[in-house]
Amino acid sequence: MRSQGLILWCRQRGLARVAAVQLACLAWVVIGSGILVQVPPLLSGTGVEVANAAVVPLVGAVAIAWALARRDVALEAARRRPVWWWDATTALALSASYLAVTALLPTSMAVVSFRNALGLTGLSLIAAAIGLTQLASTVPIAYTAASLFAGRMEMDRALWSWPVKYARDPIAASLAGLTFLLGAALYIYRVPTVQKQDDD
Repeated sequence: MRSQGLILWCRQRGLARVAAVQLACLAWVVIGSGILVQVPPLLSGTGVEVANAAVVPLVGAVAIAWALARRDVALEAARRRPVWWWDATTALALSASYLAVTALLPTSMAVVSFRNALGLTGLSLIAAAIGLTQLASTVPIAYTAASLFAGRMEMDRALWSWPVKYARDPIAASLAGLTFLLGAALYIYRVPTVQKQDDD
C-alpha cells in the first residue's frame, strides 16, 4: 500500500481514535493492576473474581469492531489494495501492545491481558466477517458477560470461558489464539475480491 493510500485507510478506519482508546486501556491496566472484579454467579456456582487486566481488553476489542464497521466494502473491493490484510495486522498489533507494559505489571496480568485482547479481537473479526459489521462489538461483549456470569476459572471446568481463566491455563491461551486466527482468516477470506476489469 502506498503512503497516500495508507493515510486514507488510517483516516477511514479512525485509527487515531482507536489508538487513543488502546493507550487508555494500557494505562488502565497498569494503574488498576491490583483491582479485582468480583462477579456473582448467574445461575449456580460461586461466581468468579478476575483481575482488572482480564476485563479491560474488551474495550480495545470494541474499538477495533467500531473501526471495522467504518469500512466501505464496495469501494475497497474495487481497489487493488489489500486493505483487509492491514485490518487484521493492526488488530494483532493492538492486541500485542499489552506485552509492551509487561515490565510494569505482574507477569500473570500481562499474559491475561494479551490473551483476552487477542481472543476478544478475534471475536470482533469473526462478527465482521460473517456480516455483523455494525454489531461486531456485541459478540465480544456478550461472550465476556457469559464468561463472567456463567464461566469457571478452573482449568478442567467450562473450557469455553477462557476470558476468566487463570494466566497459567494453557487451554485458555490456545483457545484465545485459535479464536484470533479463525477471525483473521475468515475476515480476509470473506472480504469481496477485486472484479476483473477490461484493459480498454
